[in-house]
Amino acid sequence: MGLPGRIVLFVFLAAAAPAGAAPLRISYNLQSTDPTEDQLAALTSYIRDNKGSYFLLQGFACDTGGFRVSLKIASQRQDKIQALIQKEVGRDHTALANPAVIEGEPRIEHRKLEIEAFKTPEALAAAVRLANENTARFHSAFQVETPPETHNEPEDGHPLLWLGLLLAALVIVFIYFILTGNERKRRRHALTPEQAEAVQAITGEAPVQPSQKTRKHRIVTAESVIEPAAFVKELKPMASKKKASKPGPTIKKALDKAYENRSLGEIAKSPVHSLQGLTPRHSKMLEEAFGVKTVEDLAGLKYFELARAITVLARYED
Repeated sequence: MGLPGRIVLFVFLAAAAPAGAAPLRISYNLQSTDPTEDQLAALTSYIRDNKGSYFLLQGFACDTGGFRVSLKIASQRQDKIQALIQKEVGRDHTALANPAVIEGEPRIEHRKLEIEAFKTPEALAAAVRLANENTARFHSAFQVETPPETHNEPEDGHPLLWLGLLLAALVIVFIYFILTGNERKRRRHALTPEQAEAVQAITGEAPVQPSQKTRKHRIVTAESVIEPAAFVKELKPMASKKKASKPGPTIKKALDKAYENRSLGEIAKSPVHSLQGLTPRHSKMLEEAFGVKTVEDLAGLKYFELARAITVLARYED
């Protein structure tokens, strides 16, 4: 069907549409979507003259710029006018037909928005169906299928593209955790300077910190300080049975023999003379002088803490 035939068909279908008030037409420039002040005034007057009616809106555009671009412009035109009308009459009194793109001349006549008022919701629904049928016939000239409810469709892009991006992100995250897993384990088992100093104070030996290059080294952690008798444990037996492993540091050197097999928690609650080098006489003197009864009391002694803090800060003094 040629252009003259399509125009005659459109006029015929429009004449068969449900009866309503005379439609209001708002004309636009090439790609404009905003009405002028005069057009807004005409719109306000049309709504007032048809108070209580139901309004059908349909945006049109010429085919300049391509079908998809023109369809978007027509949709924007009707969306903006619908928002203005809904402020006056509410959502239930407006409806949108599918936006239409019309090819051929005169193109200036196709850049428009048409608003028509109907007395009943049934008449409005019938008019929407007819307008959408007309739009489908116009769009058949472009050999494309008009998407249903085009004016409400978000532009989400191709779903396979988003799926591919998601899978790529998951692969990157997986590789990152694989590459950084060993480093995180090493940091988790490493001693802080304060912990290392405490281990050295009670064992007389500096602990070996775990590293990436020496994974077979003995690792001393806070978790391994459970029983003095098992202060350090080898992670894995040596590959060679002939090679004897070097014994690790032990807390026994810091304790009186009677307390060597007790847990650290028990030692903290024990008398001060449980520490090697101190006698019950020393314990009695500390108790009389400072009220210190246990190892825990000695560790929390105010004067001891002050002395330690002064000594540590002195290292950084200019």
